[in-house]
Amino acid sequence: MTHNSSEKPTLDRRKQARYTNGDLSLSIAYPGIKGMLRFNPIVECIDFNSTGLQFKCNRPFQLDDRLVIDLCVQDECIYELSGLVCYTRKLEDTYLCGVRFCFEDKRMQNDDVKRTLLNIESNLRLNDEYPESVTD
Repeated sequence: MTHNSSEKPTLDRRKQARYTNGDLSLSIAYPGIKGMLRFNPIVECIDFNSTGLQFKCNRPFQLDDRLVIDLCVQDECIYELSGLVCYTRKLEDTYLCGVRFCFEDKRMQNDDVKRTLLNIESNLRLNDEYPESVTD
């Protein structure tokens, strides 16, 4: 079953190019006390752009669940991003989830956050375009 959020930021993400995960490291948790009381799910990033990401997970998320996201690609890392689940779909033995970044949150409006997200997107784009030239 697929759930879609009708919010405009989600639709904007669909119009933008998405880049494969490359060597993106991804960690997801619930915010606040809720995050301390639950185990962090095991996730695998599928694609990314500067407005959100898609990942596979061993458990379902609910539409509009708020998440805290940590990302790293090469030397670019950013921690405690705010995200909102905009869809969840069951696959055979896993779940596919889409998250949009919550730029309406004050911390997400910081220029350093936006710049780092764009740098991560750029690293992944270069990795997609020139995979043989990227070194570990």
